Amino acid sequence: MVMYYWAREFSSALLTGQGYSTLPRTIVISIVDFKLFMCEEYHSFFQLLEITRHTLLSDKMGFYFYELPKLPVDVSEDNMLLLWLSLFKAERKKMKILIFYSSLCQQVVHKATIIIDKNDLFGE
Repeated sequence: MVMYYWAREFSSALLTGQGYSTLPRTIVISIVDFKLFMCEEYHSFFQLLEITRHTLLSDKMGFYFYELPKLPVDVSEDNMLLLWLSLFKAERKKMKILIFYSSLCQQVVHKATIIIDKNDLFGE
C-alpha cells in the first residue's frame, strides 16, 4: 500500500514531455499505532538498495515509518520529533501539556482546527 501511494505521487509530478531527471524527491511518512518491524527503534527509514553491494538505486524515494507504541515514555522538550509524534498517541490531558511546551505545536493545532472546521472533515 505504501508503495502504491508513493508511485502515484511520484508519477504525477512528471508532465508530458519532461525528462525523468526533473522528478522531485518523493517520500512517504507513515505514522502507525502498532509495532510494524521486529526491532526496538521507533523510527525506520527505507530506500531501494542493491542487495549485495548496498548501492543506492535512487535518492528520489524514501519511506519513513514511525511506530507509536515504541516511543519512549519520557520526552524531552528539546526533541521536536518526539514531541510531535507524542501528539499522535497522547490522551487529551497530555496533549494539552505537549502543545503548551511548543509554540510551533500551538500554531499547527490552531491551523489544523481551522482547516477541519472549514472543510467539515468529520461530517459533524
